[in-house]
Amino acid sequence: EKLQEETEVIAKKTIFEDDPETEAGEEKVLEEGEDGKRIKIIKITFAKDGEEYNREIVSTETTPAKDKKILRGTKIIWKTLDSPDGEIRYWKKMRVYATHYDQHCPGCNEWTAIGMRAGKGVIAVDPKVIPMRSKVYIPGYGVAVAGDTGGAIKGNIIDLGFDDAKTAGWSAKFIDIYLL
Repeated sequence: EKLQEETEVIAKKTIFEDDPETEAGEEKVLEEGEDGKRIKIIKITFAKDGEEYNREIVSTETTPAKDKKILRGTKIIWKTLDSPDGEIRYWKKMRVYATHYDQHCPGCNEWTAIGMRAGKGVIAVDPKVIPMRSKVYIPGYGVAVAGDTGGAIKGNIIDLGFDDAKTAGWSAKFIDIYLL
């Protein structure tokens, strides 16, 4: 016979707590948390020929995981931006990679995912990042509505709609946009 110790990690969970006093988009770690452990002592019995004959758990000791706690701000704080289009009031600034498209691109047509006519003023977004129907200000483009999605539009990527992408004069680039 011999005793063997096996350790299994119990992963900590991340718990988010909304804070109406902290600005939306801000997060603060309240507790780092800690992974837990499960330690098993196993008795292994061997036959006379040395082959393993039986295994049985003799004891189990568990240290539970402590959750990581993060305070997430939900307060909307309005700010202003002086732009060539006049003063813009926004609540969130985001860094995105902005490409462009029109209704003639492969897989595109004249209607967007929410039933708007594709073209200037309508952008494709990842709805997990920018909610559909949101108004957005894009420097060098203007005010737009998040009205479309696209297969390549994942995360912080947006696709600016144009009536004709060939003559739009837009080059794909990183840019700050403003949620209105």
